Amino acid sequence: MNSNKKFISLCSSSTVEKRFLELLQDPDIKVVSFDIFETLVFRESLNHEEIFLAVGRDPYVKNIFQDEHTFTNFRIAAQKSAKKKLKKDAVAIDEIYDEFSYLTKKQRLKIIKLELHEEKRSLFVNHQLDRWIKIAHDHNKQIILISDMYLSRSDIGKIALSKLKHKTFISDLFISSEFNKSKHTGALYLEVLSRLQIRSHEMLHIGDNQHTDFTMANALGIATLLYDADHYMKSMLRHENYYTKFTHPAKIVPLRILTTLLNPYEGEKERFYYNFGAFAGGPLLHSFSSWVIDTAKKNNIKKIYSIMREGRIFNKYINILLQQNGLDLSLDHIYASRVATYLLTLDEDNIAINDLTFFNFRKLSVNDFYKIFKLDLDNTQLKTYSSVFISDLDNDTLEKIQNDLADKKEVIRLNIQKEKRIFSQYLKQLKITKGSMLLDFGGSGTVQGIIDGFLKHNVTLLHALFYISEDAFEKRVQTRLFPFLPLTNETYRNTQLFRRSPDIFEFLFNGEENTTISFEKHDHQIIPILSENSLSQEYRSIINAFDAGIDAYFEVIQKYGSNELQYEQSYILKLLSRIVDFPTYMEIQQLGDLPLELNYTAENTEKIIDKRGLDFLNRNGLENVMNDFYDDLSRYFDELPWPQGAAGKTDIKYIQQNRYIYKQNINDFALENILLQIDSNGSLRSLSIYGTGDFLLLVMPELLRRGIKINYLIDSKAENGNFTLYNYEVITAKQALLKGESNFLIASVAFSKEISAKLSNLSKEIRIICF
Repeated sequence: MNSNKKFISLCSSSTVEKRFLELLQDPDIKVVSFDIFETLVFRESLNHEEIFLAVGRDPYVKNIFQDEHTFTNFRIAAQKSAKKKLKKDAVAIDEIYDEFSYLTKKQRLKIIKLELHEEKRSLFVNHQLDRWIKIAHDHNKQIILISDMYLSRSDIGKIALSKLKHKTFISDLFISSEFNKSKHTGALYLEVLSRLQIRSHEMLHIGDNQHTDFTMANALGIATLLYDADHYMKSMLRHENYYTKFTHPAKIVPLRILTTLLNPYEGEKERFYYNFGAFAGGPLLHSFSSWVIDTAKKNNIKKIYSIMREGRIFNKYINILLQQNGLDLSLDHIYASRVATYLLTLDEDNIAINDLTFFNFRKLSVNDFYKIFKLDLDNTQLKTYSSVFISDLDNDTLEKIQNDLADKKEVIRLNIQKEKRIFSQYLKQLKITKGSMLLDFGGSGTVQGIIDGFLKHNVTLLHALFYISEDAFEKRVQTRLFPFLPLTNETYRNTQLFRRSPDIFEFLFNGEENTTISFEKHDHQIIPILSENSLSQEYRSIINAFDAGIDAYFEVIQKYGSNELQYEQSYILKLLSRIVDFPTYMEIQQLGDLPLELNYTAENTEKIIDKRGLDFLNRNGLENVMNDFYDDLSRYFDELPWPQGAAGKTDIKYIQQNRYIYKQNINDFALENILLQIDSNGSLRSLSIYGTGDFLLLVMPELLRRGIKINYLIDSKAENGNFTLYNYEVITAKQALLKGESNFLIASVAFSKEISAKLSNLSKEIRIICF
């Protein structure tokens, strides 16, 4: 399948496009209206101020306004001043620049020309919605565009519409500055309905702005489709921007958002993990894969061997980039793990059992611990601890294990010799030659070092790691090793944060690949033996959705001719440490529910955030524990695999306010809480909303996005008579109950408890969703 067909397939399977096609089936819909900016076309930066900053950097403008920031602030102020002075809902660009009375006409025209040029340069077409124009036309719908914009019809035609493939199907264009009416107030919609001589229910409007494109149009009875990232994604982006303080490369954030809009999943978990893959995993693996390929080319590498299990995802996306760019580089994988190679690290002539460190095996059962040494657990006293984790044993039992292993030294010595022979044959079987690269996830590169030790007399390899730890430099000083995320004074803290809690990434990276536990010889071939653990259907669905999001990101990047667009390594590290150290409410709920990845053979049922960890926090005091943790990131490793996630689950305000002084709007936080309740339910199809304030405007589009019908709005004002708001009938709670309503959502934060109590008093057989 070629790239364009793949992209169309992604579009067709997205839930937003399916919803669009459903709306087109309505025979009453005669006109389809599109918003323009951040809908049909996107700016390279979602922050419109970037346009003004770019204009302000021009030497001509800089000579007048001194610097780009001064110009930008004055440009924004001039637009507000013009609206106020002219008493208009919308003003034109020349009216804005007329506010700069000290500029000559020639200067004003010159700067306007520069602004139009920068707008045109920064705009790119949304290929999905460009297709929608044709789809609507094929359904015999009239297509128009409506925009709240200070540019003229002619200017918009030149800088934006000229880029559209299907622009000839557009019959008309309505711009706020030319009618002195805006979508923001609803007046421009009424003007359009009047001029086209249609009724509100005969029009479908598509746009990205929650208020102007959804609420106001919906209030007039116009069918609406909100084309915008969902609340969870906006929350991720806010956290990311706050934490990183980085300026994104041009175009990359809009492309990340456009990828999330191709989400094909209906279920809450799958939707989250697709978006997590598209928004975080995609940029990460695209940048990493590009770096691996560039590093290979610069060093004349002909073949890359990725070490399993992360090798699964590394090879997959390196291969996609190779195919997209028509490059020739061979990929293979090596099955190895700390478990499978542990015996290889021991000196067969000097087995120091007394120096054995149990920490690295703490989450291994006693039976599985013995398997590492290729031993049967035959000690009668120790057999009773067969399924007990090493971490749960007392010192006396650990000493008994050491003594038992000491008694079996000779057997262990023979096992070491055997394992070394088998592993050496396995590597020979792979035919690793000069000009090869070994690629692994990270840390100190222990497994790479073991492999290198077996090959050093035959071939010199280039080693690459996703990230590197401090101890790797001393351990691997004789190895040519390149880390994707370099360790510097500036990156050290973020590396430590990411390294402390890698489990939330390792599970998703590893996918369904099981740990290598040993090697065996069968028919003259060395076969890696994998653990027999199997994932539940739920976890397989999560991994598939995560991969699907990354797949879509790679396709979108190629479709928009932006394969060169990548984040620098320093930003990728910030992106990763942000997820660990400053997670959103939804990330805590979803990622914390993943199984704890231990890379051993024991079947694991623990979750990254579990009751044991939460009880530990509550018992010892959240602030005390977290203060100790931030003083020493290695503390509480067993109790809290992801301390920040557990702290956020206990009290989200601790992470957001105590740690980062991040003042999240209480309505945003309440919305996340309510949506989590709705998404976890899964069976909710309709409800009535109690409350008609600002919170209603936040929750309405999220409900409709999920296909949940809003039956009625409820407000105490209706006791004086029912009325209509946003095209919904507003009634009292008693009336709603008489009409058979059983599901109520409370759209109020301040009065949530009072309203909930009131509804409960009216009926005990209703479902109440509230903050």
